[in-house]
Amino acid sequence: MGIQEMDYDTITNACLAMLARPKLTALIVLDELMGSAGVPMHDPVHHYIMAATLLTLAAHKMGMAREELAGCLSTAEERARKVLPGFCGWWGCCGAGVGCGIFACVWLHNNPKREQGWDTANALTARCLAKISSVGGPRCCKRTSYLALMAALEALPELLGLDLGPVPDIQCSWYNFNNECRRERCPFYAGPMPANAVP
Repeated sequence: MGIQEMDYDTITNACLAMLARPKLTALIVLDELMGSAGVPMHDPVHHYIMAATLLTLAAHKMGMAREELAGCLSTAEERARKVLPGFCGWWGCCGAGVGCGIFACVWLHNNPKREQGWDTANALTARCLAKISSVGGPRCCKRTSYLALMAALEALPELLGLDLGPVPDIQCSWYNFNNECRRERCPFYAGPMPANAVP
């Protein structure tokens, strides 16, 4: 099993374990998944992490059975793996935003020929991409994941009638590990921290 396969399995197992917790917040789920062992600073696994974060939160809120969440995560993983590395810079469509669209499609049981829900999933992706683009580049899988999460939490009550909690106050603890960090130009930059700090 390669390192990337281990990353995906780690994310799935973490999500299934979280389902049993009495309380979850969006930021706890996202930060724990991004901080999972083996998940790099930048990697396409973040495309799955976004879908998995929202699926886990929605499943927790709705009291979904573990087996049903596992099926949703499997579908989301299969789709997220097809969103290539560098999608943000090569195709102009950040995978964190696409991951949120994957969530909506899985949650709504969408397919390309299904009329109901087609517009909803595309609208969610569009709002996430607009939020991501409002800050600018270059790449940072943590920053774009935070921005996509914020946009999704803002949009989901309207688009899906799904309230997954308030938009959190986010402070980044990853910037010492990102050579392309925007620092003061990033809304999540909290100022310098010790060079040996671990997120």
